[in-house]
Amino acid sequence: SYKTYLYHILKPFHFFDWTAIYNLLETQSGKMVYAQDFFVLKDRNLLIVSKILPNENKSYFVDLENNTLNFPFEIRISNTGYINSNKSNSIFVDYDLLKFPLEIRKWKEGDVFYPIGMKGKKKLGKYFKDEKMSLIEKLNQWVLISDKQIVWIISKRQDDRFKITEKTNNKLQIIINNEKTD
Repeated sequence: SYKTYLYHILKPFHFFDWTAIYNLLETQSGKMVYAQDFFVLKDRNLLIVSKILPNENKSYFVDLENNTLNFPFEIRISNTGYINSNKSNSIFVDYDLLKFPLEIRKWKEGDVFYPIGMKGKKKLGKYFKDEKMSLIEKLNQWVLISDKQIVWIISKRQDDRFKITEKTNNKLQIIINNEKTD
């Protein structure tokens, strides 16, 4: 039966609550069952196994003095020479609108931002739904924050409030390298 297959596939990850795992098949998206180092997640008609990462609720701070941060990924800030990079891993912001240190953390329910090029604000949860992001993508989404305001849904969408305009005097480039540097 499918239970036998599921058992053999998930056994190496040290799951132990087999009833809960079998019930995942019947439950709605978003339910999870945890083992010591892994969790299995029901996402639509898939079961996804993922490693539990340490410090998931931790914030990281980056200042101009230490303009490179290496965890959870490499981030660099440059207000001098501009670095060639693709559009999704780099943004330009109005330096004078930022308050340092900038904070990097996972998004939280209730977070809102002002999507660049749009009027008004939007809840991140709604934005992710509109973008058809999977639950794993949502769980792993980082945001860059200045004084409790979202500057960038990292690698996805910039906030309108910090964009460069004709009034901008000081431009700042923020670049991330998504390759994990653990």
